[in-house]
This record gives sequence, structure tokens and C-alpha cells, in this order.
Amino acid sequence: VKVSKSTDYSPWTEGRVVGLSGQQSKIGKAIAAILKEVSSETLNISLSLLIPDESCGLVRATINKMEETSGAKISLQLKEKTPAGAQERVVTVVGSMHTVCEGAEVVLQKIYEDPDCKYLNTTTT
Repeated sequence: VKVSKSTDYSPWTEGRVVGLSGQQSKIGKAIAAILKEVSSETLNISLSLLIPDESCGLVRATINKMEETSGAKISLQLKEKTPAGAQERVVTVVGSMHTVCEGAEVVLQKIYEDPDCKYLNTTTT
């Protein structure tokens, strides 16, 4: 787990960045723990995930299924809204604490299924 400094933001958000790496199941648990720690809200949670460009096609093609599976609203940032030179895009997951955690899990699953995805975040520090 790597948390950005209070003055460091992703280039296209005003939120701090938490970088997670490791096994998929442990990342999902870390996301749930972080959301519970930073949010007093349990019904109206919004989570932004940076995902590699290579995985956007897989995510976009299955967003409806991921929404059905998780119960969360999931949206992928349009390519034309992505800053020049960025190698990742934002996926936003909105819903209750439970559905957002489930939504994050299904998005992560898609990324892990992508054999060509070798994610190295170069946009944030």
C-alpha cells in the first residue's frame, strides 16, 4: 500500500491516490478496509480506480455484466477525456459500501484476466 502525500494528486482528479499491488484477493480486501476507514458513509460511496489502457476494452465490453454482478454503477472514463500521455483511465464505481467493494472486485478480475496487461502506473507518484 502506498499513499500519496497530501499535496500529490492524480493529474485529473482532486483526490489523493492510494497505490495497491499484490494478489487480487488481497487488493480487494485492502480496498474494502480503506473504504471503511476513510468513509463514514455506507450508502453513497464513490471509488475511482486507475486501470491500464490495455484493459479498457475488456472492461468496457463487460460493464453491464459487471454492474449486474456487483449491484454498483460502473463507468469508464472516455478516451478523449484522458490527459495526453496518460497510460491509464479512470473507472468510477458508485453505490453502497458493499456494492462498491463488489464492483471493484469485478473490475480487478477483468484486469487480472488480461494476459497482455503489465500495469506500471507512471501517472501518479
